[in-house]
Amino acid sequence: MAVEFTFDFPMPLGLHARPAAFIQERCQDFEGEIVFENLRNGRKGEAKSILSLITSDTQYGDLCRVVVSGQGEKEFVAALKRFLVEDLKLKEEKALEQVPASTATVPRLILAEKEIYLTGQPASPGIVSGKVFLLQAGFNWESLTAGGEGSPESISLQAEKEAFSQAVSKVQQEIQRLLPQKSGVERNILQAHLSIITDRAFIDRVNELITKEKYQAKQAVYQAGREFSQLLGQAKSQYLRERMADIQDVTGRLLEQLGGQKLTRTRASLNEPAIIVAEDLFPSDFLSLNLDFVRGLILDIAGQTSHTLIMARSQAIPAVTGVTQASRRLRSGEEVILDGTRGVILISPGEAVRRYYQKEMEAEGLLLGRRQQQAALPGQTADGRKIEIAANIGRPEELEKAWRDGAEGVGIFRTELLLYGQPALPTEEDQYLLYKKVAEEASGRPVIIRTFDIGGDKPVPAMSLPQEPNPFLGYRGIRIYQENYELFRHQVRAILRATVFGQLKIMFPMVSLVEEVRWLKEKMAGFSKELQAEGLPFKEKIETGIMLEVPSVALLADKFAEEVDFFSVGSNDLIQYFLAADRSNPRVRYLNQPLNPALLRLLKGAIDLAH
Repeated sequence: MAVEFTFDFPMPLGLHARPAAFIQERCQDFEGEIVFENLRNGRKGEAKSILSLITSDTQYGDLCRVVVSGQGEKEFVAALKRFLVEDLKLKEEKALEQVPASTATVPRLILAEKEIYLTGQPASPGIVSGKVFLLQAGFNWESLTAGGEGSPESISLQAEKEAFSQAVSKVQQEIQRLLPQKSGVERNILQAHLSIITDRAFIDRVNELITKEKYQAKQAVYQAGREFSQLLGQAKSQYLRERMADIQDVTGRLLEQLGGQKLTRTRASLNEPAIIVAEDLFPSDFLSLNLDFVRGLILDIAGQTSHTLIMARSQAIPAVTGVTQASRRLRSGEEVILDGTRGVILISPGEAVRRYYQKEMEAEGLLLGRRQQQAALPGQTADGRKIEIAANIGRPEELEKAWRDGAEGVGIFRTELLLYGQPALPTEEDQYLLYKKVAEEASGRPVIIRTFDIGGDKPVPAMSLPQEPNPFLGYRGIRIYQENYELFRHQVRAILRATVFGQLKIMFPMVSLVEEVRWLKEKMAGFSKELQAEGLPFKEKIETGIMLEVPSVALLADKFAEEVDFFSVGSNDLIQYFLAADRSNPRVRYLNQPLNPALLRLLKGAIDLAH
């Protein structure tokens, strides 16, 4: 019997490519059926299909229903609901929060000097000057699909299906080769493209067109891509409409493989710094450029939330979009000033305007330099009180950006994220090498490794955890360690072994009782003796802490302080436990206030007790 639940969709930009890819990844290992339905418009599809999810036209606040049927459905539903309601929105890139103003602002000097200029929408802030490089990106669809239809007698259906399958594999390999070189926004976008290209709905539609309509593989890919693009084009959300470019990009890549050549797609041979001007730019076009030479972007039609412009913002490349016929009105080699902050492009500017923008660029440079210097300074308040500024990470790849942004250490390494989507649990050796890498890359900075925080509401595919009526108050965090002792043992041993490579600390989640801390410390001491007997090096003294996320810990902070070296406040869980308000329930969301006076008094009391 199927199990279902409803929820209000939580992501401000709706269900677009990246969250759809996260949902697909979360659902793909479940052997049964998962149907996602948008109750606002009645559209439904498989949760294991990224394209079915995207074309549901789901927007922020839409009431959605998920129906799960198959073995282990009850256990899976609890985890999936938590993921959709709470965890999914945490994955939204910060770049999306930085969409600039939507209209151009022309400085008065430009008007007074009667300069020749173009305007568009500011898409990525910053001011640059340089020569125009006209780029004819995208695909010549007619060339790529030429000869795509044939008579039933002239087509070998099996050969066409095999050609399509091979094209999918080749494009997969192309993207997978790029993935290790990318991080952050760029990596997420590539992973979304990887999900589209292997999407069940897309593959089934292509094979259906080959089998039933007797299309050649090229024409079937083109038609399937066109159909899914049209569905997105009908979406109410502009953000979802702009995802059409992702479908077209993936479709074009497949058609290139099926056509056996790439001459129909013009790639830039960029060997000196320039400002790129194009009608539009697919994400794969952007990633194919040498970004060291890309000073700025001027695009005719790309939306502000297109993946290309999201990547431009993540790389701090100034950009203006919506510039009418810019690719026809500007010439390669022409000198321009690109003002991505105001949405203005100056063509062959005069001396007065050059001086004006030179001062603007100098001011920007000074401000950027000051910010970079401040990022490297120790954190402290205006009255001189020092505060450690630490980053939260889920993967070692996130460390580089954390240090660049001024982090002085890692406040939480969420190790449970390493388990999501993995068919098997990591070995002690796997974890040791990972924690060793983090310790080495921290270069002496403190790193707090939180042990696996999983349970009824945070299960992993490789574990069979029981279904619970209220997983938030159930079998999670350290409460699962006794029954899953080897998982706990392997992780703690791996952390202890990695301590010799840096300043690692260990922290335990979901502690409620002093007796639990004593049990954890007793086991850690036992694991230390094991390592000593095996001749494996480790630091005998490692700082040990706990999450302060249960009110009982706050009320007995003095007793816990006798057992641990530090606390880390888990505000989300502490608020919901203290105010008896499920943070995933929209009807009581108003109670989840971090500045609630009672909560502040509780925290103040805990601080006083702990000291």
